[in-house]
This record gives sequence, structure tokens and C-alpha cells, in this order.
Amino acid sequence: MFEKEKGMDKKIPVNIMVGRPKSNKSSKEVVAAVQRGEAIPQGDIGAYLVGVFACHPLTKDLQNYDQGEPGQWRHCLYKKKWAAALQGKDEFAEEEKALILAGADLLKDYDHGWGNTALSHTHVKLLLDHWTRQ
Repeated sequence: MFEKEKGMDKKIPVNIMVGRPKSNKSSKEVVAAVQRGEAIPQGDIGAYLVGVFACHPLTKDLQNYDQGEPGQWRHCLYKKKWAAALQGKDEFAEEEKALILAGADLLKDYDHGWGNTALSHTHVKLLLDHWTRQ
């Protein structure tokens, strides 16, 4: 489905300040902090996850994101790229892939409703599997 790419960094480390509450920073600000190598409060994990994942319901035919639904879609930094992924296209840059893989790792240790929803989407699973096999 996806072509193999060379030289991809697998993930970016996300340092968590355990027990620290939400900072009320936007998803964009939280993701930028991770890119700079800064630790983020545990309360900001949700902002990170909705920033990198398309934490939004799919339409009934599973072909598009249901943009009529209220929710976290407005916080996703990669809306167009996730929409393209539904059509089997991988348009993510290497750093974006690394940030998304880091988010998937976070979900192993920190349960999050929106993030878990994103990981349940078939196209997300396929991309994550493809990226980790490279």
C-alpha cells in the first residue's frame, strides 16, 4: 500500500512531567514544545495527542472524517494529511511521522479517549505499522 522510505527517524522522545496539571496551552504550542525537546506536563498529553492524531469520528462509510461532528478536529495539526491517509496516501513529513509515533507510544502508558479513538481507525493502524517496519 505504501512505498518504503529511507532514513526515517522512528520517533521523537516526549518527556512528561508526571503529576503536573494542564498548562492550558494549545495543541500547536504543546507539539512545538516537544519538538524543542522540552518536557510537557502530564495534563498536556491530551493536547499533544489531539494535535498529532485525527481524533475525530469517521463518516458512516469510513471514507472521510465527519467534519459536522463537534470535537477535537479543530486542534489537529495534520487534518489534510490524515484525510489523504484515508485514501491510502502518506503525505506526512519525516518529523510529523516521528511526532505521531511518539504519540502512539504515549498511549501505551497514558490512556486517552480521543487518542484511543484515533488508534482504532484502520488507516491510522496501517500507517503506524508501515512506519515502524521501515
